[in-house]
Amino acid sequence: MPKNKHAAIRYKIIDKMLTSTSKPYPSKEDILDKLRNDLKDSISERTLQEDLSAMRFDEGLGFNAPIRYSRKYGGYYYEDSKYSIAKLPISSNDREALDMAALILKQYDSLPIFSEFSNVVTKLQTVLDGVVSDSIEARRQMIQFEESPNYKGLDLIQPLLRAVEQQYRIDFTYQGFLSAEKRHEDLEPLLLKEWRQMWYVIGRYNNGSSTKSYPFALDRITNLEVKESEGFTFPYDFNARDHYAHAYGIYRMDGKPERVKLRIFSKTIRGILRNNPFHASQKITKEGEDYMDIELSVFPTPDLEGDILRFCPEIQVLSPKTLSDNIAKRIQDGLSRMSNNQ
Repeated sequence: MPKNKHAAIRYKIIDKMLTSTSKPYPSKEDILDKLRNDLKDSISERTLQEDLSAMRFDEGLGFNAPIRYSRKYGGYYYEDSKYSIAKLPISSNDREALDMAALILKQYDSLPIFSEFSNVVTKLQTVLDGVVSDSIEARRQMIQFEESPNYKGLDLIQPLLRAVEQQYRIDFTYQGFLSAEKRHEDLEPLLLKEWRQMWYVIGRYNNGSSTKSYPFALDRITNLEVKESEGFTFPYDFNARDHYAHAYGIYRMDGKPERVKLRIFSKTIRGILRNNPFHASQKITKEGEDYMDIELSVFPTPDLEGDILRFCPEIQVLSPKTLSDNIAKRIQDGLSRMSNNQ
């Protein structure tokens, strides 16, 4: 299977050169020059050899390309002159995978950017056999995805994504949940992030040496303006994966992540957390007959506190003490409010 995002493009370029009647028998150097010029990348000779081998033998790709080398002409060609990867038929497995992709994308129809992808898949299905597969509707009765309500702000995803891609500054009005006043924001957008069916734009202010980024909920944004006349340089020190590697939820705190140690008592919850960890950093450190200890390397955020509370009273915070105290206070506050109803 293709090992990177450019592999499929390279296969198409190679295929086009091998089917060319105006310049038949392209040499290794000819193909490398074409790949490097078209992709603006330093494609190695080894990569080309791997691509040719994959086109010939990779069962996952299924091309089975009859590529041969002509010593007489010093170049590559297709033994079957009518062959092209563009003419390959779609197998039943390919069609089933396409139907499944369409089914998954349909649940995001309310998001303009994803509905466009869904439309592309539908067009492909229609071109392939003239009709949209009936199996999609049938499977919708067999598979039920968690439904995403049509949250306010989803229409902002597309212009915000364009702003991130093109490195345009954005201007908007924002009102946080805890604020009675609206405020004006001028931001360099770096990332769009979803957390539990809510979308956020992560960005930085242009205030000199500060490298701190802030999340803004899309449903709290109004009067968005993508300032195409005001670009910015994407910060070299920002990497989305690294930035959120130790975050729990949408907020990333300053400083270093903490070692959060938890003890789980319920056998059922132990099973749940083995298969569905709190966080990617989770590891089991100790197991007894009636408990399991786990450790996370995260920032102790309110989101983490909320998830720990979900499993009370079958969970204990061993450390840090500040997290344990926060959990205890929230439980006490809840009990106090409940007692007021009696």
